Amino acid sequence: MTEKNKQYIDPESEVWNIAKGFTNFSVLALLVEINNLVKVARFGCERVSEKAFLTPYQINSSRVEALYRIEDNLRQLYENTYFVMKKEDKPKMDKIVEELDKVKAVIDGVTQVETNPSSRQTIETIKEDHFNLCLSALRKLKREMHEPLNKAQLIFPTNEELDFEKLEAELIHGG
Repeated sequence: MTEKNKQYIDPESEVWNIAKGFTNFSVLALLVEINNLVKVARFGCERVSEKAFLTPYQINSSRVEALYRIEDNLRQLYENTYFVMKKEDKPKMDKIVEELDKVKAVIDGVTQVETNPSSRQTIETIKEDHFNLCLSALRKLKREMHEPLNKAQLIFPTNEELDFEKLEAELIHGG
């Protein structure tokens, strides 16, 4: 492409501001949420102080719900970004979704329901080995998404300086 035919987007332009907003909302916010959900899946809550106020049932329920949400958010991340992926990265992203489909097919097996014969109360427990395999697979797929997302300049754009404190405030604290 000749220098004359190259087009640049001015960082102050309306187009850039819309694109940046889309990226913050549809990509970066999902990545932050996935990180938080991984904590919930592992520990039952995001913060250590929360755990004291939760019952074992609530902790297990939160862990399982977080696992389902990680899978869903990774799929949403794929859907939100596929159209801007570089041609050579689309097969990698398609492979990631195939792996997500495999996890989704077995994720319901992370819990088992047992009934106490004397009280007839049902108790849902987590099959930790199966749960950990699903969580590990989802974390691996998240890591694999980082490279194509970054190549598409959806994580670290090459044309702008990054202020990590400002970015954190925008994503986590709402500005």
